[in-house]
Amino acid sequence: MNPDTEQVFGTLQTLLDPPLTFYLPYHEDGGSWVPYVWLADRNGEFNPLNFCRDRGWLHLTDADRVINAWQEADRSRLTMYHSHVSKAILAERNSTIAGWLQPLTSQLRALEAYVVSPGFTGFQDYNSPDFSPSLMLGETPDGDWIGVGLSVYKPTEIPQTMLFRSPRPASEPISLAARTIALQNQIQTMLEDVAAVDLYAELGGGYYYNHCHQFVQAAAPTQTLALEQLLQAVRVLEIHTFNHLSWDEELRASCSDTDELRDERLNQFLQQSLSQLTVVRYSFFTEENIYVVGRTQSEDWVGIHLQSEYIYNP
Repeated sequence: MNPDTEQVFGTLQTLLDPPLTFYLPYHEDGGSWVPYVWLADRNGEFNPLNFCRDRGWLHLTDADRVINAWQEADRSRLTMYHSHVSKAILAERNSTIAGWLQPLTSQLRALEAYVVSPGFTGFQDYNSPDFSPSLMLGETPDGDWIGVGLSVYKPTEIPQTMLFRSPRPASEPISLAARTIALQNQIQTMLEDVAAVDLYAELGGGYYYNHCHQFVQAAAPTQTLALEQLLQAVRVLEIHTFNHLSWDEELRASCSDTDELRDERLNQFLQQSLSQLTVVRYSFFTEENIYVVGRTQSEDWVGIHLQSEYIYNP
């Protein structure tokens, strides 16, 4: 570990000992911030493709299994949360989704199919319609990349009063080959044959299900950027500029002066010691993984990580 990285990481270990608990809404047991480090010389560039591979979250599978997973999720969600859908409409949607495999396979080379999940052990255990996404990602004839996926439900909303963040600065416009754009338009028309549906249900106990169920796509010049955009489109990934951590009024009223002071010291240290401070959020249905990370002088990424579980307790 480079000396400057080691110094920042060591200071974070001290600041977070004992652990600093952070309570997301409806995460009754809470989670604790722990130090995190990404070493560039060992792990390469800090991006979603490398990160998901490093965490063991990117599970290679077969394209026909992804099609089956999309069909099952479509049927399950509309049956559970859209009471007016008919069996005929479900059958038509199922047939349309099944027909996507051939055009995707024929028009995209190096087609790859994935499940993105921290705990995927095989499709025999893949029964929840709101679990982690199945994706397809392929290379176009001009060397660009296009990905397709199904949006997932995310029950946890994080107030700005707890984790203040802002949009990332706009990047350079993405340039795609003309044939890639034409193919992207064809795929979009194909996906729109299965209409997006707004799903809503009152689950009781103050819990509500509110989700736009839709198939989405993303395109970029590289596989890495295409996966990043696709993960954002399906709502698994969020990337923001970090401003500061805070606590809502109720939690602040119950915390000790010592914890509040530690919270302020942590914010100050992150701002003074790291550049390009970023919030990276991976949401897997009830499981949240949040990283507040910044770049060291050695081009490593150091910061804090929170893993927390949404609890349904009516």
